[in-house]
Amino acid sequence: MANLVLANVFLKSYSICAADYFCHIGDEEQTTVCCPGRAENMCMEPLVSGTGEAALNRFAYNALTRQCLPFVYSGIGGNQNNFLSKASCEASCPVLGNPCSQGDPATGANGQYIMCSSTSSNVCPAGYWCHIGADITASLCCPGAENPCALPLALGTGMAHVGRWYFDVNSRRCSRFTYTGFGGNQNNFQTLQECRTRCPEFQNPCSTGDPAQSPSGGILFCSSDRPTCPASYWCHIGSTADSSVCCPSFGDPCLVAVMPGTGSAKLTRWHFNQNTRQCLQFVYTGMGGNENNFESELACSMKCPVFHSPCPAAMASNLLSITKCSAQNPYSCPSGHWCHIGGTPETTVCCPGGELVHVNCHSKDKKWDLARHVVGVRERREEVRQEERESGRAKCSWRRAAYLLL
Repeated sequence: MANLVLANVFLKSYSICAADYFCHIGDEEQTTVCCPGRAENMCMEPLVSGTGEAALNRFAYNALTRQCLPFVYSGIGGNQNNFLSKASCEASCPVLGNPCSQGDPATGANGQYIMCSSTSSNVCPAGYWCHIGADITASLCCPGAENPCALPLALGTGMAHVGRWYFDVNSRRCSRFTYTGFGGNQNNFQTLQECRTRCPEFQNPCSTGDPAQSPSGGILFCSSDRPTCPASYWCHIGSTADSSVCCPSFGDPCLVAVMPGTGSAKLTRWHFNQNTRQCLQFVYTGMGGNENNFESELACSMKCPVFHSPCPAAMASNLLSITKCSAQNPYSCPSGHWCHIGGTPETTVCCPGGELVHVNCHSKDKKWDLARHVVGVRERREEVRQEERESGRAKCSWRRAAYLLL
C-alpha cells in the first residue's frame, strides 16, 4: 500500500490521481485509492461486479443500449465504469435521451429500457404506450394510457422532421403533421390507416360541402329540437346525433328534387313534389340528402306551396297526380275521373272516384235530361234502364258530363 495514494471519496475527484491511474471508490477509506489502468473511454468499459464481499449500489453504462443501469458492486476489483449515482453516469456517458413527454420510459427486469416498434407495441407494460421516435433508440415505452383520440396535437420538443398523423378532435378527422421525434403524446400515428382505425373519423352526411363550424372550431351539430344553423346552412337530421349537423344550403328546398341519400338507414321522411305540388312520403337513408327532406307532412306543407285539392275529401285522398281539365273540354279526364270545374284554372282538375253522366230520354210527347253520378259502365247502363222502366215507353241513352261547382 506504500505506493498507493489514498483518494478523497468526499471530493470524488480524479485530479489527484496520476495520469495513468483512476480513482477507485470502495466501501471504505482503505479501498478508495488511485488504481492503475485508466481507460481512454470509461463508457466503453464492461461492467465488472468485482471480487470483494461488499454490496454497494452503483451504476454502470451500457454502451449497447446507451443507458446507465444499476448493479451491485462488491467493493474490490472494479473498473472505471462504476458510478456512485445515475446522474454522474449520465453526465459522463452519452445516454439515450428520454423521448417521453412525462415520466421515464419503462424498464425490464434487467433495468434496461424496453424498446418497442409499430409491430411490437404490445411489449409495453400496463400504463405505458409505444412511442415511435425518429429511430429505434427513441422508440420506447412511455408512461400514459389515455385515449389518444381525445389528446391535443403535440409537435414534440426534438429536432427531427418525421411525417405523422393525428386525430383532430374538432374536425374529427385524421390530419398530417411533422413530428420532431421527442416529447409527443399518444395522438401520434405513423399512417393514416392507423389513425382511422384507432379514432373513427366523422362521416360527413352533407350531400355537398362540409358542415358548419362552431365558435370553438368543431362541427356544428343541430337537432329537431334545436334546428338553428348559420345563414346559408340548413339542419340535416340524420339517423343519429352525429349525423345531425348544419349542412350547406343551396336555395329553396321546394325547388330541388328529392334525394334518398347514400346511407344505410331507413327513415320515413316527406318531400315536396313540384309536379303534383304535394308532400309525399319517401324512405331516406340518413346521409347525403338535400333540403327537400322533412320529418313530417306538416313540416313539408308549411314550407312549400302545397296544392289543396278541390275534390271531395274522400276522393282527394286518392289524388296522386294532378290532371287539369276545363269547362270547354270537360270530357278529357281519364277513366274513373270527372272534371271538377272550379273558380280558377288551378282548381279545375280531374277528380278520382267516379263521373257524372247525362241520361237523355225522349218519348212521343217530350224529352228530358237527367244527371247521375256513377262509377263504371254497369252503373251507367243501370241508370238508363231504371229511367226507361219508370217512364214507360221512353227511350234513354247516356253521355258523360262534367261536374260543375260554382
